[in-house]
Amino acid sequence: MPSFAETIILESGKRLDGEITEKNGRYIKVNINDSILTYYTEDIESVDGVNLNREIVSGKNFNSSSSDVDIEHIRKILKELGYPKQSWPAIEKELTVFLTKIDFSHLKNESERAKSNPARLRDFVSKLGGLIDQEGCFNSQSPHRLIKLLITSLSDEDVFQVIENSPISLQEKEELRQLLISCSAVSQLGSIILKALDMNVCVAFSHRHIFNCINLDNHLILFADFFNRVFEIVDLNQYYELEGRYRVLKKEYRLDPKKMQAVVEEWQGGVRRATLKEIFNYLYFYIYIADDYAATPSIYGNFGYAYYRQGNFPRAISYLTKAIEINPNNADSYYNRGNVYSKQRNFFQAVSDYTKAIEINPNYAKAYANRGAAYFLQKEFTKAWKDVQKAEGLGYKVDPVILEEFRKASEGKK
Repeated sequence: MPSFAETIILESGKRLDGEITEKNGRYIKVNINDSILTYYTEDIESVDGVNLNREIVSGKNFNSSSSDVDIEHIRKILKELGYPKQSWPAIEKELTVFLTKIDFSHLKNESERAKSNPARLRDFVSKLGGLIDQEGCFNSQSPHRLIKLLITSLSDEDVFQVIENSPISLQEKEELRQLLISCSAVSQLGSIILKALDMNVCVAFSHRHIFNCINLDNHLILFADFFNRVFEIVDLNQYYELEGRYRVLKKEYRLDPKKMQAVVEEWQGGVRRATLKEIFNYLYFYIYIADDYAATPSIYGNFGYAYYRQGNFPRAISYLTKAIEINPNNADSYYNRGNVYSKQRNFFQAVSDYTKAIEINPNYAKAYANRGAAYFLQKEFTKAWKDVQKAEGLGYKVDPVILEEFRKASEGKK
C-alpha cells in the first residue's frame, strides 16, 4: 500500500502532517510518529488544500470507489419532503458523508438482491437500522449533525436553541430535545435512505409515534421501525380492522392494559424480550398508513408541541396547522392543536379539533377525555359526561373525583 506525505486540516481547525496509508470515501488512516490514526470524512475539512466534503458531494472520492449517491435524486426527495431549497446544499453534504460512511454503494447492491425476497428484505432493513443506530442518530444530548439538519432546516429558527432559552425546567428541556430527536426525525432519515434505494416506502402514524413501512403486496407490509428496532412482516388483514382512517388491532390480539404496563416496564428495563403481540399492543394498537413517505408533518407537530410547552401558543398553532395542511389524516395533530386552543380558553375551536381527531381515529381515548373537559367548561354537561364515559370505555383512566363531578353535573345536581 503506497503512502502519501500530505497535510490534513480537520473541521476543528487542527492541522496534521503525516503519511496517509489508506484512504477511501469513508475515512483516511494517517501514520503520525508511527501511530496509525483513523479520521472519518465528516471530521476532515481538507487534504492538501482540497476540500474533502466538496469532493464527496460533487460525486468524487479519494479513489475510484463511489458512494453511488445520486444528488439529483436526493434533491427530488428533499423537495418532496418540503425542505426549502436553500437548505439542500447543507443536507446534501451531511447526507452524502453519512451514506458514504455506512457504505451506501454496498447497501444499494444488497437492496437489489433483497427486494424480491420479503425475508431477505426484512433482514436487510434491520441491518440498515443497525447502521443508523451505530452512527449515533438517537443521541439527544449531542444530536447527530444530519439528524439536527433534518429537523432545523424545516424551521425558520433553531428550535433546539429556542428550547435551551425557554423558561422551563432542565427536565422539560431534556424531554423536548428527546421529542425532537425521536421517531419523527429518524423516520425522515429512513424515508430518505429507503427512497434513495428505490424502495416502495411510506410512513405510518400511531399514538405519538411514526415509523417507516415498505409495501410488499396488497395486505403484507414490512414494519421498519428504526427508532424501536422493530422489523416485522405484518399481515394487515390478519391483525387489524379499519375504523375511521386508522386501523385498530383486532380484539383477539388485544391484551389487558394493566398487564401491558408491567410488560412495558420489563421490556424497557431489558428484563425480557416482548412478543410480537405485546409490541403491537404497546406501539401499534392503532395505526394510520399514509400514502407518502414524509415524516415532515410529524416534525412540524413536534415543533408545535415544543412551543406549546414553552407557552408560545400562536407559534404552536402555526406549526400544528402546517402539519395538518400537509397530512390532514393524522389525528395527533388535531388533538395537540385542540390542547393549545383549550389553554387559550378557545373551547369552541378546541372541541372542533378534538372532534376531528375522533372522526379520524374513533379509538382516540384522550381526545374524548379532553373534549369532555372542554364541553364541561362550556357548561354542556350531558356531552361532557358522555365523552368521559367513552374515554373510560377505551381504557383511559379518568380521576374518580372528576368523573363524579361530571356525572352530577349531567344530572343537574350541585
